[in-house]
Amino acid sequence: MSNAGAGNVQGQPQQQAQPAVNPARASNKAPRFEGTFELYRAKLELYLAERDSWAVVSGGETRHATDVGLQRQYDERDRIARAAILRGLRGCKNDDAAKVCGMATAAEMWNTLVADNTQRDFSYAVLLRRPNCIKPLIMRANYWPSTSRQ
Repeated sequence: MSNAGAGNVQGQPQQQAQPAVNPARASNKAPRFEGTFELYRAKLELYLAERDSWAVVSGGETRHATDVGLQRQYDERDRIARAAILRGLRGCKNDDAAKVCGMATAAEMWNTLVADNTQRDFSYAVLLRRPNCIKPLIMRANYWPSTSRQ
């Protein structure tokens, strides 16, 4: 029998269909919290998005109430996210890892980190702006004509 109609030349082996290749991932290691929190947030979001786990952290996905299969999938993505967050905090100079290691979900861990790191940044911004707000008031008080002069 000949396979000439299928485009195969006799005497040459027929090529097997190649399996679909998974897209390349940037890294197998979770990003570390080095530098600013904003940089860590961006790296972690990319890392977890590659593993279909960012929605668990950001609150875009919640655990299904009744379907055991969906609960199992959610729990696996949550485990991946919790491990990535803890690995990223390992070796940090602050106590973030110790603070979040006992929390039950990746979303809870992430919300705690966001609250701690963004609140601190906001308070620094307020302190930096404060002298600029006070200075005009002091100048007005010094140059305001006194009514008690006679």
